[in-house]
Amino acid sequence: MNFEPINERMWKLRIKRKFYNMTIISICATTEDENKRNAEDVEQFYNKLSDVCNKTPRNDALILLGDFNAKIRKEYSNKRVAGRHTLHDITSENGEKLEQLAIAHNLEISSTKFQHRRIHKGTWKAPGQEICNHIDHILINNRRASMITVVHTLRGPSCDSDHCLVRIQIRQLTKLKEVHKRSRKMGCYKITKSRYKKQI
Repeated sequence: MNFEPINERMWKLRIKRKFYNMTIISICATTEDENKRNAEDVEQFYNKLSDVCNKTPRNDALILLGDFNAKIRKEYSNKRVAGRHTLHDITSENGEKLEQLAIAHNLEISSTKFQHRRIHKGTWKAPGQEICNHIDHILINNRRASMITVVHTLRGPSCDSDHCLVRIQIRQLTKLKEVHKRSRKMGCYKITKSRYKKQI
């Protein structure tokens, strides 16, 4: 539907779908070393990302993806926004900011929700070392979270980068289910098996 380059670290794409549209925001966050050198850039980045999320149409499936440079730890306390299938035991500074963003905008970090072997979790490998980090993530708004069925790393394809490709599988709805049961003051809508009925 439209493409919007926001700045050098962020762009937005809106795609038309059958029952609801999809807004994809691709980002490349600052690293931990850059954060220490210039804390203002970090705040500006997350403030801008939050502003873009706020301007997304409410009914859209909102997906954030890219290099967040964020380590999310395995812990019970963050189960509201993240799963336990990650490589790390300690949350980084960027990880804390990512969790705060997810809570503020009712998002979940889908890249930590699916159980895979370690080789399919790491997304970045330090050059010349065996260190592998899980820092590239996929986030989606809670109301559309069930549309993502798989997230895992592809180690085979070569994309001339020290990052691995991350694959997500999205479920495409073929028909509407009964989703509206509450009436409104001015009228109520019933959606049953792709048939629309309006009662006034």
